[in-house]
Parts: sequence; structure tokens; C-alpha cells
Amino acid sequence: MRGTRWTSSRARTASSYRSRNSRPDDPPGITTSSAPAAKVASAAADGKKVYESTCIACHGLGVANAPKFGDKKAWEPHLMHGVDHLYQNALKGLNAMPPRGGNLTLSDAEVKAAVDYMVKAVK
Repeated sequence: MRGTRWTSSRARTASSYRSRNSRPDDPPGITTSSAPAAKVASAAADGKKVYESTCIACHGLGVANAPKFGDKKAWEPHLMHGVDHLYQNALKGLNAMPPRGGNLTLSDAEVKAAVDYMVKAVK
């Protein structure tokens, strides 16, 4: 069986990629943390920043019938289903809107923060 032998320098290199939150018995790339990832992500999520970097492309001008930012009348039919429904539409996509507004790198918390930011503007 062929394979790479791990020398002490290779082992040190692999361990240098581990997070400082890793335990010694965790494989490389696996981290453990006392704070749940969802709470960390939601705390860091900035709805305005996400809106300005992704959502504004369509919701700023109403492209493809997207409700315009701040337009209460345009948002009424969407708000009647509740915010959870808006979250699901934003996460999964609806009609011309792609999932996560086309930015698949956004976390669930970031998408929800952007939805909250847009909804707040019409309440």
C-alpha cells in the first residue's frame, strides 16, 4: 500500500491549520466552540450590509416584480403570509428570485437579517 508518511514537520504543518478552538483529538479542520454557530452567525449578520451588497440589485428598482425597498403597498401581499414565509422564499427562491438572492455564500442568518431589514422599512 502506497501512502505518504507523516513526518514531524508535516504533522506540525497539518496542526497549524487547526483552529485554536480545536481539541487535540479533533481531525484537522474540525473545530469545537462553546458558542453555537447559529448564534455567532446571527450576531454577525448585518441586514443592511447584505441588502446593499445583494438584494438591492432587484429590490432597489423592483426588477422582475420584486417589491421595492420601502414600498409598503408592494410589500403588503407578501407580508400577509408572515415573516417566516418571507424567510423561506428568500432562502429557497421564488419565481425570478434565485435562492439567497443569487448569493449562495450567504448564511441563513444573513438572508434572514436582510429580510428583517427590508420588512422593517415598510412597517
